[in-house]
Amino acid sequence: MKKVTKEKWVAALESGTFKQGNGQLRHRNKYCCLGVLCEITGNSKNRNMSDTFPKMNDSGTDNESFMGLSTRQQDKLAILNDTGTSFKDIAKHVKQYVRVDD
Repeated sequence: MKKVTKEKWVAALESGTFKQGNGQLRHRNKYCCLGVLCEITGNSKNRNMSDTFPKMNDSGTDNESFMGLSTRQQDKLAILNDTGTSFKDIAKHVKQYVRVDD
């Protein structure tokens, strides 16, 4: 993931601007953490935001990525989100485990 994208995503998750929801990227102004990523990068315009996870990749293979996140990472983040982990705690996870491209 690009450093600037990671920084913007973490800031958005920590900001309190986005209300947290689950089960969909966005539903009635509530977002999954991955939906927040789509919004801040402009990818929500090209994606059905009412999709349920995992639909970030077209083929769904483990080696494909969306914004630098493997499907395994996306799965982990969706599980954290949908089991009640707060955006602030998800931001900590992103800081620690999401790699920045060179």
